[in-house]
Amino acid sequence: MSFFNKQQFDLLKTWAKQKYHKNDVDHQSAYKGLANIYRLVEQWTDSLQTQVFPNGRIDIRKSPVNQAQKFESYMWGKIYPSTNSPKALAYTVGFNTEGLNIKIDTVSLKGNDEKRKRYLEVRGEFTSSGIVSQLPINDALALSLEQIVEWSTSQIKGFQFTYEQLAKKIGLSDSNEFPYIEKCNTSIAFEKFINKKGLNKKIFDDAIRVIHEAEPRFDLYNINQESSPLRFGSKDNTKKPGKVAGMFVIEKGQLNLYFTKRYDREEAKKIPLNLDLKSNEALINEVLKGQLATFQENGLCGDSRWPTFYGEVESISDDGNKDGGPLGAHSPLNQILYGPPGTGKTYHCIEAAVKAADPLLHKSIVDNTVESDDLTVREKLENAYKLLVAKGQIRFVTFHQSYGYEEFVIGLTARTKGKQLTYFEKDGVFKEICDEAKTYRETITVKSSESFITCWQAFVEKFSEVETGIEIQTVSGKSSINVYDIDNDVIRFDKKIGTSVHSLNVKTLKAIFDKKRVIKGGLEPYYAAMIKYIKSLADDNSNTHIERKNYVLIIDEINRGNISKIFGELITLIEPSKRLGAKDELEVILPNSEEPFSVPDNLYLIGTMNTADRSLAMMDTALRRRFDFIEMMPQPELFKGKEVKGIDLELLLKTMNKRIEVLYDREHTLGHAFLIPVLDAFNSDDNAEEKAFTELKNTFKNKIIPLLEEYFFEDWNKIRLVLGDNRKEKSELEQYIFVKSKNEKYTDIFGENHGLETYEDTKTTYTLADFNVQGSVWNKPTAYQTIYDDTLLKSPANTSDDAGEVTSSSAQ
Repeated sequence: MSFFNKQQFDLLKTWAKQKYHKNDVDHQSAYKGLANIYRLVEQWTDSLQTQVFPNGRIDIRKSPVNQAQKFESYMWGKIYPSTNSPKALAYTVGFNTEGLNIKIDTVSLKGNDEKRKRYLEVRGEFTSSGIVSQLPINDALALSLEQIVEWSTSQIKGFQFTYEQLAKKIGLSDSNEFPYIEKCNTSIAFEKFINKKGLNKKIFDDAIRVIHEAEPRFDLYNINQESSPLRFGSKDNTKKPGKVAGMFVIEKGQLNLYFTKRYDREEAKKIPLNLDLKSNEALINEVLKGQLATFQENGLCGDSRWPTFYGEVESISDDGNKDGGPLGAHSPLNQILYGPPGTGKTYHCIEAAVKAADPLLHKSIVDNTVESDDLTVREKLENAYKLLVAKGQIRFVTFHQSYGYEEFVIGLTARTKGKQLTYFEKDGVFKEICDEAKTYRETITVKSSESFITCWQAFVEKFSEVETGIEIQTVSGKSSINVYDIDNDVIRFDKKIGTSVHSLNVKTLKAIFDKKRVIKGGLEPYYAAMIKYIKSLADDNSNTHIERKNYVLIIDEINRGNISKIFGELITLIEPSKRLGAKDELEVILPNSEEPFSVPDNLYLIGTMNTADRSLAMMDTALRRRFDFIEMMPQPELFKGKEVKGIDLELLLKTMNKRIEVLYDREHTLGHAFLIPVLDAFNSDDNAEEKAFTELKNTFKNKIIPLLEEYFFEDWNKIRLVLGDNRKEKSELEQYIFVKSKNEKYTDIFGENHGLETYEDTKTTYTLADFNVQGSVWNKPTAYQTIYDDTLLKSPANTSDDAGEVTSSSAQ
């Protein structure tokens, strides 16, 4: 049932921006109807906050008229992720005349406010922004409240920036509020730790202060372990792991200072930290004083270093060795996970992406376990994947028949500004991620004036401070230009003399800045002037440290696209030996932009393909040669020893796949994922076996049999062979047949002289057993057992399905 209705959208369209007259009956009726919409928006806002931001709060205006007593053109609700979130920034859900939307937006900031200006720069065009999602009216009308909340959640997870990242970008996050936490925030693991549910940052920040100021002195450093990233002890400035004296751990929402049972300590020591900061400080100092000799004898005292001293996190765990080799050394640059449906390609794709993007983080998740950590390895991997997506290191694209080079690499697109139609180059997802990966291909320290990112950011900040534009002298000093607008990737300017309007491309500016492109004549003086100016804004005496990072592009359904059409001339560049930095590196000139292009060696490509959808043999040969193909086949062994009402799940899946392989091929077998929900239900606490059996019935009826229909083009005789129905023709076993067959003569159907030219005078028709009737075959465990169990077929007299229980000798 839809949550909103068309009449509500029509009502808003009719009355939006009209002056409200409280004594008018029609106006009163409209006010009441619009106020009712606000109550629905409040339900939506409240449900979303409860599900996604349990520690947050909401703010609803509720009145359908504004201070000017005009009807609003939209109804909105604000969500603040936490009680400490800045009031000037919120997740906003909205009901408007075009449909529904969700976005991150500023609150009560006027147009001339510097933070609002920075926000608009980061947001970009509303309709194409990475922090705005819209749902048209027709789509919204088809959704229930639960589905709207689900849509909202998925959009928030897919935003280009998190709330915290955006707050920092526009200057709303107060870095001085928790200065000691800020000094320690040097790793992904630490960032995730400080955003954990129940963590009181004030307590944590003060405890870090106490440790830093305490005697003996300790070094504070991070490791890539989300459950307890911040350690204190002794660590030098090499890549060797530190020697831990203690750590911070969250257990059931409680922040603790934890001293492990190491270095001959008599016992582990845990200090629960509470709101009484003075009490915390006294307890910490008492423990540190009592263990002073242990710390000194075992070399656990340091030099009061902060995590920022060490830069990138190198150690995976304390007192252990870090794997050698470059980042991502164990992940192939190009790989495709292929196999039948339900074999976990998407499931394993997440782990493969995390391993390639951040191998240290992946190893820490897989190898390390902490008693206080209540998350499974899979949950940790999913959280790491989401974080890396938010940071832009992992991106996702799906190939299809209409997808082409223009969307994937670079193409031309049109944009209207005012009444002027302009065409400009637009980078596809592949070129975008390649360009960003090149920036972080090496770990280097450069002068700030030699880093385009640093210089450009300085220019954007300078531009946001002025209202009339920036006047920039040309290199010759004989003339100047006035930059008055920055719109996405376009810099607009006019000459000081004359009224002509000109534009520069930011990407071209970067290519010239990096000395990868040369412009002669025409706009060359203006590009040169821009480069000279933005370099002047960066401090020549300061350095910018750039750390190498890996990037991952996941290509789902890679076999569905026309590979030659999508990759074009770049198919050669993705080869490991032809990557930027490799021995035989290659570079091509892109046809649209005429700029040189190469693929960096820190970009990993991970594809997935369903072999049942399109044969592996049909794949483009050029692609097959350049990718590692990793086969993912069904794993019936995952269900070893698992029985649901006597049904052996391992034998069930193994037997059906053996028959499918004979009748069709191994690429069309059934993946183990089809039965994972059965296993999950079986492992639940309440009425587990009944839930598991219900899940098994639904899986057969709604997933397995429809898939078999597609495989065999509704050749029901083959479907019966897979289900073993052909072996149940004895009268005692007919009650266990899923697909019943019936032979009828053509003369019985059409009468005499039907004129049909057939080799046989009978027609076999098939009927799927009724799912809902009492005593249905779907409710009989024996029906599933007889798919694989010959014993039951030979001894039907020993079989009973009373009350859903199986009493055959094989099942006991």
